[in-house]
Amino acid sequence: MTSFLSRLFQENNMGHIVYAEPYAGGAGAAINLLINNTVDRILINDADVGIYSFWKAITENNDRFCDWVMDKPVDLDAWNHWHRFFMENKEPSFELGYSTFFLSRTNRSGILNAGPIGGNSPEKQAMAKDKVDCRFNRDVLCNKVRRIGEFRDRIEVSNLDALVFLARDNNTPNLFVYLDPPYFSQGKSLYMSYYNPEDHRVLADFLSQEARFEWLMSYDYVNEIREIYKDFDLYQYSLNYSAREARKGKELLAHSAGIRVPKDMSIVNTSIISRL
Repeated sequence: MTSFLSRLFQENNMGHIVYAEPYAGGAGAAINLLINNTVDRILINDADVGIYSFWKAITENNDRFCDWVMDKPVDLDAWNHWHRFFMENKEPSFELGYSTFFLSRTNRSGILNAGPIGGNSPEKQAMAKDKVDCRFNRDVLCNKVRRIGEFRDRIEVSNLDALVFLARDNNTPNLFVYLDPPYFSQGKSLYMSYYNPEDHRVLADFLSQEARFEWLMSYDYVNEIREIYKDFDLYQYSLNYSAREARKGKELLAHSAGIRVPKDMSIVNTSIISRL
């Protein structure tokens, strides 16, 4: 989404942007926009305590986190240890942040509630082409963590329900919010924190009736979401999914009334978006 958002900001003459993600997860676009100096500050929020702990760890204890990335074992025994720690601990901590990061790099498709790449037994690991450590390139990961640490003074991290977060910052000047809520379909299988149908409706009501900021939202393409957001401008685009299974699917985009989306806008690795 980085190049798409950058151009959207240009087309709408937005400057000195405070960019927020209430469902941050890995916050890839947020970090890229900050490092490129496209936005002034980023607000990273996630209701999941593990994801919150990760962002707190790398913004407040960056050197220690890099040391752990470089020195801690990455094998099936380590996976079992950090998986157990992740499942048993629900309070924010540096260790929970590391366990969340560890599982995101060693689980199938990076899904936190999935099993380890290569299988969950020594025999399966021995036979696997891609083993549990295949996505854990220590040097690359440490460099990325250190780079993010350079911008820590322009990053705010919070652990709030998304609607509480949005209400808190509703009047922030130059606020732009990118929303990527849990999918309506398969949300329970993909996310540790997921929504029921009423949660999706409550979010839509807030955006239509209370939000004072500009926003853009991406969603899974399902009839229920199309119906909930039928009064908004809606667009569709194709996307390659790799979670759970490799397939091509469609997603929806919606945006606040003040946003103009040019007809030739496209998203990297997808088709050009088209209005519904």
